[in-house]
Amino acid sequence: MLKDATLLTELYLKVPFLVVGNGETYPEIKALFKQFCVNFRFTENVMPQINQLNTEPTRKILRQIFIHNIVKAKGMGDIQASLSNDIIPTPSSVLYAAELLSKGTKKNKGFGNILIVDVGGATTDIHSIDSGKKQQKNVQFDGLEEPFSKRTVEGDLGMRYSANSLLESTSYQSFATYTSFDEETIKEKCHFRSQHPEYIADTIEEKIMDNTIAKIAIKTAINRHAGYYIKEQTPSRTIYHQYGKDLRLFTTIIGTGGVLVHNDHPEDVLSAALSPTNKTLLTPEQSSLYLDKAYILSAIGLLSTVDKDLACNIAMKYLTKLN
Repeated sequence: MLKDATLLTELYLKVPFLVVGNGETYPEIKALFKQFCVNFRFTENVMPQINQLNTEPTRKILRQIFIHNIVKAKGMGDIQASLSNDIIPTPSSVLYAAELLSKGTKKNKGFGNILIVDVGGATTDIHSIDSGKKQQKNVQFDGLEEPFSKRTVEGDLGMRYSANSLLESTSYQSFATYTSFDEETIKEKCHFRSQHPEYIADTIEEKIMDNTIAKIAIKTAINRHAGYYIKEQTPSRTIYHQYGKDLRLFTTIIGTGGVLVHNDHPEDVLSAALSPTNKTLLTPEQSSLYLDKAYILSAIGLLSTVDKDLACNIAMKYLTKLN
């Protein structure tokens, strides 16, 4: 670590450094960074033991760094100065909401394991709350331990800004599963959306295209978020090696994002989360589907930092069951 720190100082970067690793090297790194006037912070080892993650301390510091830098944007400093609490980024707020709805409170029963699908113009975010550990005796868990509260952000899967990259990272065949548009039409419509992020579909044909993009984004994002099996045949039995989180028995999926909230048939679109690609992927199978119809999950997460019972009450009241 000390060698890496030395190399970084030679770059003269005017960015914050976060040191996460072996604490024994911290005193030497601290002296080095002070010598070169580096803006730095220390936190706990992200992997204190082999295959055991300790991510929350790092997340907390990264949020602080993000907020400290984002408030330098136009007008944000004035807003922060008028608030008694820190500004919380929207993805973090949604994750707080997911944790609240999963665990519940003393007065409100939670859903248990839960998956939140947030389809946006630039990204598709998946939040899962549960260990997702192996479900069968002949399964051996390998690789890194999964975070209990996990969020993945797919920057190439979006309704507008990332429509072109969605097509590039999936395929025309993915579109053919949901629509009869030919390849040239699909290409033109994706390109138009990426160049006109403010566009709102106003015809049946364009709504079909939006729904198709959303289904592909949801299915692909969940496939990436989920774990998978590798089958090993031994002389005496079959063993399955699990990598990543098992989502098959997740009981609840909540959909949010403009394309779902303002959709005439949100269940049809969100059902893409339940369409298996192959048997080795550990994706959801028979979850109940809910819609964040009032588009308030991020606000619920923010409110939960002040009053969990009130936040949970409001969320349960406005979630709409789809199936």
